[in-house]
Formats: sequence, C-alpha cells, structure tokens
Amino acid sequence: MLIPNDRERDCAYIIEFKVHKPLKEKDLAQTVTNALSQIEEKLYEAKFVADGFAPENIRKYGFAFKGKECLIGS
Repeated sequence: MLIPNDRERDCAYIIEFKVHKPLKEKDLAQTVTNALSQIEEKLYEAKFVADGFAPENIRKYGFAFKGKECLIGS
C-alpha cells in the first residue's frame, strides 16, 4: 500500500503483484483478476477508509507477471 503524505489532496493506492501460475490460471488476465480479488478479500481498503480516505479516492491495481510479460488491471 502506498500512503500519501497529504491526505486531503492525494489518492491512496493499493497495489497487488502476482506471478502467473499456469496450472491455476489460464492467462495473465485471470492472474490480474486474482490480484484484484485478493485486495477485496483481504479488506485492504478498510485501512485507508479508517484513516479518513474517501473510497472514491482509493485506487486499486493488480499486476500480473509471466516471464517478461506484464499486465496491469484496475
């Protein structure tokens, strides 16, 4: 999680990185979906909301890696 210094003007960012697991995921898109699902399942957003961030100012990104390939989703 990236926590900005000036909470009134900046957004908060939640970033989850995943390495593609070919036996469990069919492609990088599914790996991104799993990363974003983990953000929701682990309730990472709750920390920012408790610290006073509005939910609309919290950005969530999932990064998927497979060798030199990378896919980012939000």
